[in-house]
Amino acid sequence: MAANADADAAAIAPAPAAAPPSVRFADSFWDDDDRGVSILTDKMAIATQTCNEIQSLYEIRAQIEEDYGDRLLKLSQMMIGDAEGGTFSESISHVPTAIEITARAHVDLAHQLRQQLQAPLLGFIKDFEEKRDAQAEQIKKAKELRSKHHASMLKAKDRYTAEYTKMLGMKKYIFERHREMAPTEVHQIEEEIEDQKKQVFAAEKDYKHAVDVLNSATRNWVSDWQSNCDLFQFMEEDRMNFVRNSLWAFANMMSSVYVVDDQCCERIRSSLEMTDVQKDLGDFVESNKTGSEIPEPIPYDDLSNLAGGGVGAPARGPKPLPLAATIPSSPSESSSASSPPLETRRLPALPTPASAESAMQVARTHCYPIRMQESKLTDRFL
Repeated sequence: MAANADADAAAIAPAPAAAPPSVRFADSFWDDDDRGVSILTDKMAIATQTCNEIQSLYEIRAQIEEDYGDRLLKLSQMMIGDAEGGTFSESISHVPTAIEITARAHVDLAHQLRQQLQAPLLGFIKDFEEKRDAQAEQIKKAKELRSKHHASMLKAKDRYTAEYTKMLGMKKYIFERHREMAPTEVHQIEEEIEDQKKQVFAAEKDYKHAVDVLNSATRNWVSDWQSNCDLFQFMEEDRMNFVRNSLWAFANMMSSVYVVDDQCCERIRSSLEMTDVQKDLGDFVESNKTGSEIPEPIPYDDLSNLAGGGVGAPARGPKPLPLAATIPSSPSESSSASSPPLETRRLPALPTPASAESAMQVARTHCYPIRMQESKLTDRFL
């Protein structure tokens, strides 16, 4: 139980340091041109882009792990050392099993990446985008409404300013020229001034109403923007913590499969340590030995010694003929037991050849006529 608790604790990233209390979006993005809206909107867009990139990383890594695992599974089907024997055969027989275990670990890792990391991240991205788009739409409408009322206020202010300026001009005119004007003319201008006051009053009323509407829209905008800033800050904190924990789990998964790889390699090393080389070689010799007698070397026959040659004599050549031969005079003499000895002739001595070509020449010159004589003698006896 303690080991499982430690594993669960390791699978969760430690809590990051708390942000200082002064850090708040709602207090930091106010300006006359609403640039803070664009800055935070871009920030949320970048946040979505980062999540999508990490999701793509999970998918690509899962595909790599799956392909790698499938290839290792095929490799594990390869038989090695079937023709071997003894402890060495037993040792190397563990290699395919270790490869198969490693292969299945990588295939399992691919499934874990898709189910435990990629799928939750896709769901988080979907919710994040929905909240972001809803807030962005609300802020857009509030901003457009505020801009619209601001334009109406400026238009009402311009009308009020124009009417008021006109009334002041009429008052100034009658003030400066009333002594030169007839009483009826002065009375008429005074009536026009009264009418202008009514116009000024109506314009002022419209202007005040426009200002009130604008202020109301502004208050709504401020409230909405503050809420939006707080929500964006919460979404960002939640996103960064979620992605941080997801990548932490990703690192743990990578580490776990490497542990399996190392364990399989250790199994191979342990099985190889059981190999007894001398015993295997002894068993092989005992089962397959064919004998222990070593054959003697074959001697070299130097034919030049038989021919009586010296240095430079040929290694091979015709065997020299004897210097004397006994040849019978007639067939009757050879068949009679009391016949006198046969006639003895001495053959000429053969010259000693100096080379293989010379030996062949001697054989043709001297041996061939003698063989012809022997053939003739044989015919006589027959």
